[in-house]
Amino acid sequence: MKRRITFLTLIILSFSSFGQNYKLFNPEKETHFISPANIIYSIRIDSFFVSGADTIFHNHKILTPPVNGNSSCNLILSDTSWIGHKIVSKINGDYLFHTQQNDIILIKSKALLNDSWKLFNYTNGDYIEATITNINQQPILGNIDSVKTITLQAKNNLGTNISNVFNNKTISFSENYGFVETYSFKDFPFNNAKYTLTGFSNPDNGITNLTATEIFDYDVGDEFH
Repeated sequence: MKRRITFLTLIILSFSSFGQNYKLFNPEKETHFISPANIIYSIRIDSFFVSGADTIFHNHKILTPPVNGNSSCNLILSDTSWIGHKIVSKINGDYLFHTQQNDIILIKSKALLNDSWKLFNYTNGDYIEATITNINQQPILGNIDSVKTITLQAKNNLGTNISNVFNNKTISFSENYGFVETYSFKDFPFNNAKYTLTGFSNPDNGITNLTATEIFDYDVGDEFH
């Protein structure tokens, strides 16, 4: 029993120490992003488990249109979040985001300036290369933080640059707030709409979820219709 309590304590302490080392998200926070269509998408981890040295996270489920048009439902509850079917966090700072097709997007949060790696592999041998092209101080919802910028470039199996919609697109994340700009990993690489950080909780900043207290803030003179 004592051993189990110690193990759980270590997990909790590792979560509470979030705020350094460019972790891509904080499982104790709700983080909100806005799409070009002005739709809010959130990272709100609702479950996780530890497998060896890895931690596997699942974001909250989302409502999505049915895959085929024959369904009587306009929306279905999906087991795939916009940020991926599941997220594997490794002890070396690597994050593996699983797409709806169970392909993998690799982001190396501890990569240094000019470091490159294969972010995504196509079945024909082509791939999207990621390179840390900038690390600088930027304003994040009124706070100054260090931000790493990843620039993307598609290549063939010989390492030669090829045409791709993601060429010169960027992903960015900060030392203390995680993702600043990213894409939908659920349907990557078919969706190149960029999602931008617009708020987070704990402490609240920018756009946040309404609480029950705010919704049911009744007062004398209020009318119900």
